[in-house]
Parts: sequence; structure tokens; C-alpha cells
Amino acid sequence: MCVDYRGLNSITAEVQYPLQYIEDLLDRLHVTHVFTKLDLASGYHQVWVHPDDCHKTTFIAPDGFYGYKVILFGLANAPAAFVRMMHKIFHPHRRNSIVYLDDVLFFSKTLAEHKMHVEGVLKALRNMRLPLSEAKCAFGTLETSFVGFRVNRHGIHTEEKKVKAVWD
Repeated sequence: MCVDYRGLNSITAEVQYPLQYIEDLLDRLHVTHVFTKLDLASGYHQVWVHPDDCHKTTFIAPDGFYGYKVILFGLANAPAAFVRMMHKIFHPHRRNSIVYLDDVLFFSKTLAEHKMHVEGVLKALRNMRLPLSEAKCAFGTLETSFVGFRVNRHGIHTEEKKVKAVWD
């Protein structure tokens, strides 16, 4: 289903919340050996619309009027609201994590240290009732894929399939 929110977006005050440079984030991965990659299920749909604003998302369907209770992809400030929520959730774990939109990478020097970090994060996500996309998560690995890069204890490399896609 596609709802046209151009009218609402044209009168919405734009919120600026820039993404960090991926290169700066990846620079933090030196001397790490263990990785856990998390991906939230239904990304933007995890951010609740303030109850006083739900009427602004109303649309007409053949059997009535409906409005969203969660932010949806087409709203002007959805990316900024989502990234702000993700940074707030993972702020206590900022020394051992990278958050890039709905992708989160946790990294540690040892498996024991890593287990403590991941347990804390999973508890926080459970408390906030934020489900993960299990198929897109990887726990306690020595190598993983993250936003188009392969990361392991030897460094960071561009994924071959991304390079091939550009060449093709």
C-alpha cells in the first residue's frame, strides 16, 4: 500500500539529524576480534507517533478511514526520528557499538567481554519491546558483513558482491 503524504510533508518542520560518516564509524573497529550484528525488524515501524498527531496520518480506504500509530517510511522526518531513537537506545553501549540506521554492530576484544555487552543490549531491546530480524542477525562471530563491508580481526574490506555490482 502506498499513501501520498506530500501534502503533510510540505508543511512539516524539517528535523536535521545527520548520519555519521561510515568511514569514521568503521575506524573504531581496529583491534577487535568478536562481532555481533543486529537488525531491527520493521525499522521505522518501531517509532510511535505521538497520540495527538495520529490524525495527521489518516488515509481513506474503501471500507473507512485509518491512521498510523507508528512512523511510516514516507513521512518527512521518519529517518531522523528513527536514527535518534536508535542512538538513544544504544548510547550506553556506544564504546562497543556502531549504529547506522537500523544496522547495529557490536565489537569486543574477547568473547567474555562480548557476551556481557550483548546481554546488556538484548535486555535493553527486550525492555523496549523492540524485536530483531533474526535472519539478519549474527552473534559472536569472528567475521561479519556490515553495510557493504567484511569486518574481521584482520581489518575491513569491501564486499566482493558490492564491487561486482558496480562493475556490472
